[in-house]
Amino acid sequence: MSSQKDIILEARHLTKSFGLYRTNRHDVIKGIDLKIYSGEFVCIMGPSGSGKTTLLNLLSTIDAPTTGSVIINNISVGKLGLIGLADFRHEHLGFIFQDFYLNERLSVFKNIATPLLVNNVDKEEIRHRVQDIAYLLHIEDQLDKMADQCSRGQKQRIAVARALITNPKLIVADEPTGNLDQKNAHELLKILQKLNKRLNLTILLVTHDLLVASYSSRFFYLKDGQITTEFERGELSQLDYLHRIRDCFEDEES
Repeated sequence: MSSQKDIILEARHLTKSFGLYRTNRHDVIKGIDLKIYSGEFVCIMGPSGSGKTTLLNLLSTIDAPTTGSVIINNISVGKLGLIGLADFRHEHLGFIFQDFYLNERLSVFKNIATPLLVNNVDKEEIRHRVQDIAYLLHIEDQLDKMADQCSRGQKQRIAVARALITNPKLIVADEPTGNLDQKNAHELLKILQKLNKRLNLTILLVTHDLLVASYSSRFFYLKDGQITTEFERGELSQLDYLHRIRDCFEDEES
């Protein structure tokens, strides 16, 4: 990765342990160093129990490391207090989860607008921003519907729109296709690719699915709490990149 690109996220000597005493301590993340650059679409993959979700939680400020530091946009997030951290997440991060976490009793418009409504953004600005994001995600004709009237694919797009509405620097996606069928999963991943390229949006995604991983531009393999393999897609076709990811997975598991 070119050193000319800005580092948007950096982990330094990151560890995470559970248990107070040496006899019951479990080390989940074991001294990880990594850098993610502006405009990358990064995928972290690994077997069940490898520490993927724990690592994602540390990198996205949801959890605090036992030792080490996470730096996002040149800010060491471990030095922020609870209120400062909440404000930081709102300003810098967008989250997409396997579950949609929509308020099904609200309209699509209000679900997307929620992060702006709670911060008292001007109503006219909210309207324009919601319409622009909805158009980008092809759900502009769904805004007046109640969320519980939407399909699963539409609900995931609503969740993506809500994650984007604050113009975050980094999107964090935890198994975002886990509740989608193959068609809707493919459509969502194409949308994420488009947003990554069109908006220079940085995406950090965790998955257990080889095909999902093949939509990324850089790949990390996590095993026993450590990154054991890392490579970029470069000029590879998606199919060749998928084969390389599959070969990596098979080599690591053998």
